[in-house]
Amino acid sequence: MSSPVPAHPLPPSARSLTRSLGLALTKSLGWALLRLAVVPAVLVGVVAACGQATPGGSPTPAGSGATDGGGAATASASDGGSAGASGATETVTVRDVTLTARPQPGSGSRLVVDYTLTHSGSADLVALDRVPADLGSATLPPDLDPEHAWVYVADGVARVSKQAFAIAPGVRFMAAPVTGGRALPPGGTLTGRASVPLPLTLDVPGDSFEAPRDPVGQDVRTWQLCIQVVERTSPVRPSPDDPETLLVPVTAPEPGRLLCTPPSALPLR
Repeated sequence: MSSPVPAHPLPPSARSLTRSLGLALTKSLGWALLRLAVVPAVLVGVVAACGQATPGGSPTPAGSGATDGGGAATASASDGGSAGASGATETVTVRDVTLTARPQPGSGSRLVVDYTLTHSGSADLVALDRVPADLGSATLPPDLDPEHAWVYVADGVARVSKQAFAIAPGVRFMAAPVTGGRALPPGGTLTGRASVPLPLTLDVPGDSFEAPRDPVGQDVRTWQLCIQVVERTSPVRPSPDDPETLLVPVTAPEPGRLLCTPPSALPLR
């Protein structure tokens, strides 16, 4: 990794998220509750679909391509841009779901992207793009940024991702860990927004229960938006705090269920 660039100050809502996850830890559970928050934990086994975070906060790449390991994908760029061009609308279709991402120009110190998910299949799906107030074994403050997304590097591309991660083998919880999502029925469409500070910094907690906020290296010149979808099964239930948010058991993306747009050039940093 080349010389780091100064990290943008962490927004209060993101600081609350990181600190709340740390405060939720108990000595008996140790690192385990970091996984409860669907964050790639340090020293807690291999994280599927994202890669294990090292003590320095840099995740090792895992997965590949716009499908992250499963399903054929088709991708395109529009709005006058070529594939990979900063600011162009990017579209990827994997199996029965299409993800369209529209970066918002002029967002200053943040990378802001609006997205649309369109489902053309017959199965009931859930898009894991919400952070619920109740994670199963811990609660989070009500002022969390609903546009929060995780940031890591895979295959040399910075991922701005809304997803869950695998639970480490042998980890036990006081209550089953869950993450938040929204219903994506057959023929349905969802819209949302992801927002992360610039310059991009890795959003992975370190051994002090605080995100190290290591800058993404200057050798990383492209980024992509990723959204995980899962099939809606019986364990999925509405959140008591928000009926539009579904509580979904934490699981790593299945093949073809982590949709990632084609890489685009990062904004000038």
